[in-house]
Amino acid sequence: MCREKGGLPHDYDVVVGPTADDNTMVCLNSYWRGFYGDVGSEEAKERLLGYLEPENLGVQYFIGKQDVADKLIKSIKEISWN
Repeated sequence: MCREKGGLPHDYDVVVGPTADDNTMVCLNSYWRGFYGDVGSEEAKERLLGYLEPENLGVQYFIGKQDVADKLIKSIKEISWN
């Protein structure tokens, strides 16, 4: 959703998940162009998910709020000094 519409699609403090690779964008563009069926249809979504292989991707961390980032940094510093 971030890639399609921009902005933040949620208000979660932290999100951890697979990092998109080059093939991910090919799959997403194919989905948005209707190559997997009508955009938004269950068939198209299922085909898209079938082409994505999250087990081969790295992990990324998203921190959506500054106060959460500040607390995380403070915690890391405290752990590092102990």
